[in-house]
Amino acid sequence: MPSTPKPKPNRPSEWQRYLAFSTEIVAILGLWLGLGYGIGKWLEGHPYGVLVGGILAVVHIFWRILKL
Repeated sequence: MPSTPKPKPNRPSEWQRYLAFSTEIVAILGLWLGLGYGIGKWLEGHPYGVLVGGILAVVHIFWRILKL
């Protein structure tokens, strides 16, 4: 009885992984900076919201890179 070949796993190619990761980085930056901007507006224009949002975005991105 002839054996049938096993199908290859459907893995994304290398450029697709990089595209997904870069899109995730842009989304993380947009989320944290947007939240920081909103908090800054709520605090009547103080830049601390954007500053804290930017720091949280960088921490989140480094955590995501280390999780790879």
